[in-house]
Amino acid sequence: MHRAKLLLALPFLTLSPLTHAADNTMLVLDGSGSMWGQIQGKTKIEIARDALKNLIKDWPADKQVGLVAYGHRKKGDCNDIETLLPLGTLDKAKMTSTVDGINPKGKTPLSAAVKHAAEALKYTEDKATVILISDGIETCDMNPCELGTALEKSGVDFTAHVIGFDVQTDQQTGLRCLAKNTGGVFIAANNAEELNEALKQATDEAEAEPPVLPEASLAAADEAPKASLLSVTPNADKAGFRGFINLYPQGEEGYVASVQVGKTYAPVNLQLPNQVGAYTLKWESMHQQVLAEKALQIVEAEIAINAPETAERASMLPLTLQAPLLGGNVYIYPKGETEYVSSVRVPDGVNQVELRLPAQTGDYVLKWESVNQELLAEKALQIVEAVVAIKAPTSAKRATLPALQVQGPVLDGYLYIYPKDSADYLTYARVKDTGDVELRLPVKTGDYVLKWYNAGEELLAEQAIVVEDAPIALKTVASAPKGSDVTVQFEAPEDLGAYVYTYPKGSDEYSDEYRVGDHFSDGLVMTLPEQAGEYVLKWQTMEGEVYAEIGISITE
Repeated sequence: MHRAKLLLALPFLTLSPLTHAADNTMLVLDGSGSMWGQIQGKTKIEIARDALKNLIKDWPADKQVGLVAYGHRKKGDCNDIETLLPLGTLDKAKMTSTVDGINPKGKTPLSAAVKHAAEALKYTEDKATVILISDGIETCDMNPCELGTALEKSGVDFTAHVIGFDVQTDQQTGLRCLAKNTGGVFIAANNAEELNEALKQATDEAEAEPPVLPEASLAAADEAPKASLLSVTPNADKAGFRGFINLYPQGEEGYVASVQVGKTYAPVNLQLPNQVGAYTLKWESMHQQVLAEKALQIVEAEIAINAPETAERASMLPLTLQAPLLGGNVYIYPKGETEYVSSVRVPDGVNQVELRLPAQTGDYVLKWESVNQELLAEKALQIVEAVVAIKAPTSAKRATLPALQVQGPVLDGYLYIYPKDSADYLTYARVKDTGDVELRLPVKTGDYVLKWYNAGEELLAEQAIVVEDAPIALKTVASAPKGSDVTVQFEAPEDLGAYVYTYPKGSDEYSDEYRVGDHFSDGLVMTLPEQAGEYVLKWQTMEGEVYAEIGISITE
């Protein structure tokens, strides 16, 4: 049986009042790696831990609750879902210590985690509520919308309340749909500071009895272009009736767009879908009562992506977008494939953007999708060959800075140097906007490969280079008294800079360090340690690459 769905645009974690509606509650916490991201100097996992601990302080001692986490044990594992606390009488101390022990690591199998929690609650036999906290979209092979529908259909009285924590608007669709399809609420959360206001608002709404409805109406145009913003003004003879203006296809029960109404009844903008036809606007209270409704006809509109037929690989493609309302994202897909290779966000009010094209030539399709992931327009694009190359000598002396330059449609990214046949690079340097690169070659001689990756982390070009031998050495006295000053001379094909470290012989821990200037022809004066013994002076980089070394005896 269909139930009207509410999408609440509230601050973070308005959880406490929601749990009164169900006897059995399972908390599901995001433990994916992205939870180490910070908001106002504090990690998201710390904010979530604190919020959950504040939540359970106000719960009654006989509350039946459990805790599930995902992505907290392994990287890249969609099966990393664990019941940390099975359903049982609330133990606040145990819940607190368990929450504090969650350390993010992996992926975001949020749909499978909700299903896991529902099954733990025996949702096909008993009333059950799941509260999900996630800071990202589904990254595993499940569809949150489809899962919500399935759980609603087979559950006795199953509800999923979903908290999208620091989730961009254009990435909330799956989370919203999961809540909507189970009769739950979606709560958008941006920071921890909004918690008190959110809890008060949610508590007032959840505990209040449905009020007597006022005389109300909706003022809006009779027709509007598809994918546009529709201005709607709610009016009522009593103030304070917050709720939502929902848009329903005529004759259907599920709405396709929604916007929240404030208690001052200020005009709101509703994002219309991309489908033409007859619709009904309904102003619904927080208790799902219909205050007013109005018919709306959505008509055709000219929506297009203006771009050339062909473009060079690895270039930045300028796009002009034409539509009643701008926003969403433009994606580029290889023709016939369902996974896009690059995208650009379209801010509201902006009709010109630049999209980074892939490095591979071929046939592609540009697709402009709304913030609700509706396809607005598409256009075929052929990506053609371009001059993309690394200009470098075939050989150069070790530890030098040879003349390196990249050539291509866009000059950005990094130039890496790899030992030949190795998958691990040794060092890298940023590509300047002139195409020049200052990359110092390794100390070890041999065959190497230069690889240019753009800012999109695509391999654009590579070039072999042979690192040849050259004299690199340190020169100083064989021995000197402890605490005395000695002069160290350097021999190298060019100024290397870096540092000279003093190591006790046989030790990996240095006792002193001196920075070597870029011009070291006059040598370096350094003070020896106060402890006599055998030492080694090493000329090396901060990354640990040793240019040269020499032994020295420090005497009494």
